[in-house]
Amino acid sequence: MTRLALADDVAALIDPLRSTLDAALTHLPPGPTIQVAFGEVDGLYALDDTSLTLSRALLGPDMHHPDEPAGEARLDRWRRAGCCVAEGAALVALAEVAGSQPDLADWRWVGAALEAVDLACPELQLGLADLLRAAEVGDPGVDPRQGIAVYRALRRLGRDPWAQATAWVSGEEAVDGATWLEVGGFVFGKGLASEVSLPVELAARQDIPVSLTPWTWARIEVPSHRRGGLIHTVGDAVIAQAWASGGRVHKTLAGALGGGGALRPAVGGPVGAWENVSAQGFGQLFGVRGITWTLHADGRLELLLADAFAGPPEALEMAEQVGTSGLAPGRWQVAGDHRIQFAELVTSGLTMHGRKSDPFAVPAAGGLGQVLQAIQEGSWAWRMRGEELFLTGQMMGGKLEMRFRPAEG
Repeated sequence: MTRLALADDVAALIDPLRSTLDAALTHLPPGPTIQVAFGEVDGLYALDDTSLTLSRALLGPDMHHPDEPAGEARLDRWRRAGCCVAEGAALVALAEVAGSQPDLADWRWVGAALEAVDLACPELQLGLADLLRAAEVGDPGVDPRQGIAVYRALRRLGRDPWAQATAWVSGEEAVDGATWLEVGGFVFGKGLASEVSLPVELAARQDIPVSLTPWTWARIEVPSHRRGGLIHTVGDAVIAQAWASGGRVHKTLAGALGGGGALRPAVGGPVGAWENVSAQGFGQLFGVRGITWTLHADGRLELLLADAFAGPPEALEMAEQVGTSGLAPGRWQVAGDHRIQFAELVTSGLTMHGRKSDPFAVPAAGGLGQVLQAIQEGSWAWRMRGEELFLTGQMMGGKLEMRFRPAEG
């Protein structure tokens, strides 16, 4: 148990809480004896090695310290002084095991101390105002006291907050993006709301582009966009769901680690002109000739057929006799993670015609035009392999993979 060496005026101020404080110290990790006195400091207190200096403003005459958060969860100066002493004891204990000096501007230190004290003496409700502030603002980087929400989330997720704090402040581990987003989900979700006894006001949702300062969370809401798109992360930004499907409002959670970052809009599809060179499906390999797909950044799709043909090797003789030409406009949109969907394809302008000495020309609605219409049946996964593009999806009751290469010119 950490021992306290209290100045007389400190002892007099916290005397009504002394039994609660002593009981809390028995539940906190042990550390060396700390000296506690009043002095001129910025904020609530300052800590130098094992010397804790409390703000003189805690002596009154006002009921609350000037830096005390407004609202129903604010603490009077007696409770705040007692909590500051307990926080100091927790910080000194953490410094002892981490082998480094506490940083009162770092949420990893301050949040760990707050969580430990709040768990040791919950009747003081030390962490309530800071938990509410985390949900309202989501910015432990600026206000390190919001760091209690990180450790509260870890506890509810079955992890040991003190062990994690030790690993973080000692430099043994770094905070990873997955953990930061998981914690953010707790802060902005039902997890934190279930921890507090007061209404929770969540941070407002933000559209992109947006810049994120270090150690923040952000509730993202992108208005419905016909094409959809990808939310590109810059720097230390992380995001839960980066792919915004076309025609839907996109709501997700984002954040930034210690370097800060930004969220920027990106197209989310394989924009460009692509020559369809082959396809494989239905147990066969298909050759493809004369079809160029152009996916525009604004969501327009153009299929240009120039003496086009698609079929298995046994259809080679027919490929020598007929072709299909014309332009088939349509649209494409994002349908998920590396998935796109095609719609509004108009093939009525396509013509099937004879080749060489055969001059006939007829509408191609029932030939290659009908096959192309089938690409609208579902979504298509896309991937790049080197410079080649592959689309994989379902059409006409079977799985098909199409291979493309950049179109010349």
